[in-house]
Amino acid sequence: MIGWIGDRIDALLGRGRHSTAVPVMDGPLQPNRMLDEAGVLFRQPDLDNLVADGGRIWFSAGNVLFRKDAGAEPKEVERFIGPITALSVAGGRMAIAVEDRGILLRGEGEQVIASLGGQPANCVTALALSHRDELLVAQGAQGSKAAGWKRDLMTLGCSGSVWRIEGAGRQVCLARNLAWPAGVMEEAGGSVIVSEAWRHQLVRLGGNAAPEVVLADLPGYPSRLLSTQHGPLLVVFAARNPLHEFVLREKAFRVRMVAEVPEEYWLAPALSSGRSPKEPLQLGGVKQMGVMKPWAPPRSYGLVVGLREDMQPVFSLHSRADGQMHGVTSLAICDGQLVVGAMGGGAALALPLVSLEQEDRT
Repeated sequence: MIGWIGDRIDALLGRGRHSTAVPVMDGPLQPNRMLDEAGVLFRQPDLDNLVADGGRIWFSAGNVLFRKDAGAEPKEVERFIGPITALSVAGGRMAIAVEDRGILLRGEGEQVIASLGGQPANCVTALALSHRDELLVAQGAQGSKAAGWKRDLMTLGCSGSVWRIEGAGRQVCLARNLAWPAGVMEEAGGSVIVSEAWRHQLVRLGGNAAPEVVLADLPGYPSRLLSTQHGPLLVVFAARNPLHEFVLREKAFRVRMVAEVPEEYWLAPALSSGRSPKEPLQLGGVKQMGVMKPWAPPRSYGLVVGLREDMQPVFSLHSRADGQMHGVTSLAICDGQLVVGAMGGGAALALPLVSLEQEDRT
């Protein structure tokens, strides 16, 4: 009862979980233009799920799987019946999540995982193969599809789950009732780090213990994680916005918006923006003399965060409100470079690891 009364008081005063305030990007998250100034490795509309296997890069665009060998242009490899929603490669094995088909595990043969816990595997948001012949799977929401992420956010979804698929095909549920888990990474000790997008946090799953929050109140929506020898890297596919936070707390308006307005014009985060005069604008985001200010309230944004082993930020790479390399959804390390997949910008960017190591030391 006391907790309920406190929550009602917070709702009245607009504080706690009812606050529309967004954390300031400062310190290690200080904005810069490193993503917009990075070299473009190649361009591909709808680029997503970029992973690397030695000197070879794999990625998807819609229902098409591509491969890029060193020094060559990307080449189409295979087309599937539905969109590819996640990829992972390790130790000569590949895992491909395909909408309306499930997860394809390829190595010496092919295994199809059509369901997770009796539910169709149609909303796989992230995969992580381990060298122990296991697979980690993030299922964004139950009864939804990966392309429906914006609707899940606007309906306050929290039906996501994380699974471990063992070599014999046994499925172990590591966590349920998550708010759109969008990235998974196994730590050296066997615990699992999960990015919970709608709660703006990273959580650690280990054994039978309750999920432990290891990084909270991020200024954006976290997604894929990449383990490197210098520490984990985190993708933040969109920045939070006070107007969007306000809409999430106004139920009557939000319900009518979802029911009556085309999805591309919702007051909600996006992977790209500025391409249609029908898009919603916020004061400060209106162009002056044809120029968008970099500090304008972002509808879309590009952000990669470098983390220490304790999951605390140490540096970041940005494409600000006036930039083009928004909607970063995937990362890979290939030939001494960090390759960043900016889905909103339709490009794969390459940054030298040496410069990132220098950022880490600062």
